[in-house]
Amino acid sequence: MDMDVQQKHGSERLDDQFILPNKRDLKDKYIEESRRKRNKVNQAAKVLHFKVNSAIPPGCYNGTIDVKSDGWCGFRTIALLVKGDEEAFSTVKIEMLQALE
Repeated sequence: MDMDVQQKHGSERLDDQFILPNKRDLKDKYIEESRRKRNKVNQAAKVLHFKVNSAIPPGCYNGTIDVKSDGWCGFRTIALLVKGDEEAFSTVKIEMLQALE
C-alpha cells in the first residue's frame, strides 16, 4: 500500500507484527485437511490397477493406498487407515509395541 494512501486513511504499516488467524480460519483449515485425508483413503480404495499375489482372493481387497516409501510404509498405511494421517506412524509403532509388552 502506498504511504500517501496509508496516511490519508489513517492506517499504519504492521510489517513487524504477527497477527493470529481467527478461530474460523483454523476450523476451516482443519475441516479441509480432514476432508483431504478422507478423500485420499476413499480414492485409493477405488484404484484397482495393481498386482496382487494370486493366493489372495479378489474379495479380500478393493484398492491400494499410496503412502511415503521410506521403510516405514507398513506403519504409515496402518496410521492412515486407523488414525487418518500417515504421519502418525511413529505413534502407531509405539502403541503396537506397548500392546505386545
